[in-house]
Amino acid sequence: MTSPEKLQSRLESVLNSEEIQSATSGIPAQFTVYPENRQHICELVKLAVADGLTLIPMGSGSRINSAGEFDIAVSTSKLNEQMEHSPADMVATIPTGTAFTTAQSALRKHHQRIALDPPVNDSSTIGGIVSTNDWGTLRHRYGTAKNSILATTIVNGDGKIVKAGAKVVKNVSGYDLNKLYIGARGSLGILLDVTFRLHPLPEQIQTGIIRCDSLDEALLAASTCSRLPLNVESVELTKSSDWEVTATIAGSSETRKIVEESVAENVSWNSESGKSTTKHKVGIYYVKASIPKSKLKLFLKSVSYFDSLSLWSLPNVGVCRLSFEDAVQLTRISASVESSGGFMEVEQQPANFHFPRWLITPPGLEWMRRIKSVLDPHGIFAPGILGEDL
Repeated sequence: MTSPEKLQSRLESVLNSEEIQSATSGIPAQFTVYPENRQHICELVKLAVADGLTLIPMGSGSRINSAGEFDIAVSTSKLNEQMEHSPADMVATIPTGTAFTTAQSALRKHHQRIALDPPVNDSSTIGGIVSTNDWGTLRHRYGTAKNSILATTIVNGDGKIVKAGAKVVKNVSGYDLNKLYIGARGSLGILLDVTFRLHPLPEQIQTGIIRCDSLDEALLAASTCSRLPLNVESVELTKSSDWEVTATIAGSSETRKIVEESVAENVSWNSESGKSTTKHKVGIYYVKASIPKSKLKLFLKSVSYFDSLSLWSLPNVGVCRLSFEDAVQLTRISASVESSGGFMEVEQQPANFHFPRWLITPPGLEWMRRIKSVLDPHGIFAPGILGEDL
């Protein structure tokens, strides 16, 4: 690894001194740089190629999850760029360093939104959410970022600005390269901006919680909620001490009667926001699992007896989030996921543990390696962040 003194000198050859800072706690790099324009990012990438330096792209750094160490963290949060919003076309192009909450607030003034609701804090950026392909309850109805993104702009492994997609909803020409960058965690280039297809902001939201006595009862309630002739935004299934189903519906309070007649009478209602009222326990370990929907019941049943486990699922999609305290649980959960034909990602673990990110390899990992070798031929972008050779 290049010495800090030499690295700083090299950085000052392409960046202004005020754009360079020593990396802070939680950022796995020697330096964090905050380029003020796109040209500086291009020059930085060319420097990295010439000197064999490694880069980890970031927004605020709140979503970096890597056991590796890199030379330079590259933040897009200081880029001097503005959001472009076309309310009539329901499309917005947003710089990746923009805080997600800031972008949503601006769109809300036009009664529009990005149909994503991942867990965020005030500093979480558009780029971080797209790069991790993070999602929340709205995945039930709208899918992930891959279903909402129309176009991207990146700096590639040669230090060139490359655009993919088009800033229109109806675009079917060519390969959809945008999907390569979503969830790549910065391993294929540095995202500069993202164009989203927008959706109307519901005037009213009804959130109902149904408490159930068994897994079978909870799955039946969730299935019934999903098929209601209403604008069902999400259906969540949770298990901490008891099973609960949370249904979020866009509509007036009159929709409550339909739910009560079709699903259950004992519904607890909340209409203050579109967020689920369910609180999820945060453990030492935090994993995401994707399970074939035909095997979801088997998987949920197998893990429901584990001690000190908090479970959250979108049953209509077949995805789960689990948090727990014991490393032994991780091994047992991994076995349950594998026997169900799914795969899982370890998102959080103690610093002194080094379980691989993918305890069960997702399909297409070999293709991901081939794609990286083409788009990042010099191996400068976040090497290893997605796994070996990735």
